[in-house]
Amino acid sequence: MFHVPRRAGNHPRLAFGILAVLLITVIGLIGWSLWRKPHDPADSTVGPLPPRPPVEVVEQLPDLKAQLDRWGGSGQFTGGVLVAKGDQVLYRQVHGWADRSLMTPLALNSRFRLASVSKQFTAAAILRLQDEGRLSVDDPVCKYIQPCPAAWAPIRLHHLLSHTSGIPDLMARPGWGLRRVTPATPEELTADSMRFGLQFPPGTKVRYDNAGFNLLGAVVEKITGTGLHDYLQQAFFKPLGMADTGYDDGASDVVMGYANLAGGPTPQPDANVSIIYGAGALYSTLDDLLIWERALHRGHVLSARSYSQMIAD
Repeated sequence: MFHVPRRAGNHPRLAFGILAVLLITVIGLIGWSLWRKPHDPADSTVGPLPPRPPVEVVEQLPDLKAQLDRWGGSGQFTGGVLVAKGDQVLYRQVHGWADRSLMTPLALNSRFRLASVSKQFTAAAILRLQDEGRLSVDDPVCKYIQPCPAAWAPIRLHHLLSHTSGIPDLMARPGWGLRRVTPATPEELTADSMRFGLQFPPGTKVRYDNAGFNLLGAVVEKITGTGLHDYLQQAFFKPLGMADTGYDDGASDVVMGYANLAGGPTPQPDANVSIIYGAGALYSTLDDLLIWERALHRGHVLSARSYSQMIAD
C-alpha cells in the first residue's frame, strides 16, 4: 500500500466538492489514496462497454424533494441533483437559473463546470495508460518531465495522484492573483512549478495540489502525443456516449456561476481554465456523470487492478 499520511495538509483526501452540480451514487465517490497489489495479467483487462443507462425516475424521494424545493424557492440552492441506486434513478431535478440576467432556467441537460471533479478523469487517464503497459504509477515523474529539477527525483506519479508530492499548489504561490487571470500553456505551467522548492519530502504529508494534476496532464500528453482533453474524448467520453462532457473552452454553453457577494448573487464570467487544465477544466451534465460513475465502478473503464488502486482508502 502506498502510505498516505493522515496528518497535516488541508485536504486529507481528494474530496469531490462539486460546484453547482451534485451527483450521488450509493457506491460512493473516489479517494486518490493508491493501493498496490501484486500484478496479475488477468487484472489488466477492461470489460466491454455497457448500454447507455435509462434515466427514468422510479422514486421521487419526497423528503429530499421537499427540502430542495424549499431551498430552491428561497434562492438558497441553485443546481442539479441526481440520486441513483444501482440501475435505478431515485431523484433527478434541477433548481434555479442557468443565467439570471437572461432569466434562463436550468434544464436537466444543462452543462455545469466540474471544477475539481475533473481530477478523477485525469487520474483515470493515467491508470488507463498503466493498464496498457505504457507507464506505472511507481514511475518517477522525471521520466516524463524534462528537464526535471533535482528536488523532484524522489517524486513518483502516485505522489501526484495522492497530493503527497510536496510541489506547492498554484494558489499557494506568490503572484497567484495575476496567474489566475493569465492564460497559460501546459509547458508554461510545468515551468512555473519548477520555480518553487518542495514544501515537504514526497510521501510525508498530504496537501491539496492542483499543480500535481496539471503535471499528470502533461504526462498523459507526453506519452500519447495528443492533448489531454483530446485523449479523454477518445479514451472515455466518445466510447461511453458522454456527448455533453468536455473541455470548458469558453464555447461550451455552460451555465453561469455566481458568487454570493454583498450585493447578492454576482455573475462569475468564463474562468481561465487553462491554468487548471489537468485539475479542473471540464464540464458535464447530470446524466453524463451517471454514465461515467456506472461505467467506472462496474469495470468498463479500468482494469480490476487499477480500479482497486483508485478507490483504496
